[in-house]
Amino acid sequence: MRRAAVLLLALVAAGAARAEPDDFVTAPDRLSDEAFYRLVACGAPPGEGCVKPMARWVRAADEAITVALAAPDPGFPGYRLGDASAALDDAIGQIAGTGAAVPLVRLADGAAADITVFLSGAAHGETLLRTGFPGLDGQVIAGGLMTFWAREGRIERAGIALSRDLPRRTIRSVLLEELVQALGLATDVRGPAYLRTSIFDEDSNTVTRLDGQDAEAVRRHYPAPAVPQSSASR
Repeated sequence: MRRAAVLLLALVAAGAARAEPDDFVTAPDRLSDEAFYRLVACGAPPGEGCVKPMARWVRAADEAITVALAAPDPGFPGYRLGDASAALDDAIGQIAGTGAAVPLVRLADGAAADITVFLSGAAHGETLLRTGFPGLDGQVIAGGLMTFWAREGRIERAGIALSRDLPRRTIRSVLLEELVQALGLATDVRGPAYLRTSIFDEDSNTVTRLDGQDAEAVRRHYPAPAVPQSSASR
């Protein structure tokens, strides 16, 4: 199943400007860790420069990035609510497991959060409505859709929407991908080396673990603070 397009919305001094960069880049072969990171972080094709600006959450060491499920749309099936909630917990845990300095904290359902996950009433190929989140409503959704607002490279808020008919077998993969992309790693990769092996794979929704180059990309985007080395006294 083709992944949903990512819509990047940037705030500029003159007001809100809208840009819709390509949501994937083709990589004929496996990339180095650095080239892979630049591809997913700024859309850089192999051997070329960035085509869109880097963006990330900037937080103090003791300040969390909050995540919450919004109240589900009436059209979202009730029997999928538990799956969505468990998938969100799993995605947060997978990101924490990378060791990256990105402190995600889940709030109670319906709470105001930095990253809000909407369980929509729209099916695959239908138009999103009633989320109330700028950049989501009015967009056509596939399995999932993500948008974030950034100012001068700093992400200020993000929204994720899941379609009401998202297959239960893919919900963990889709939500993990969208949450990682909401951290600023917003470009997918298309190529045989990444087919069904990367959360950023444009052509599949099967990966449910964040490891290898995927985890390394998150760590590079949010490097852990260097630990000062203590010198032994003589």
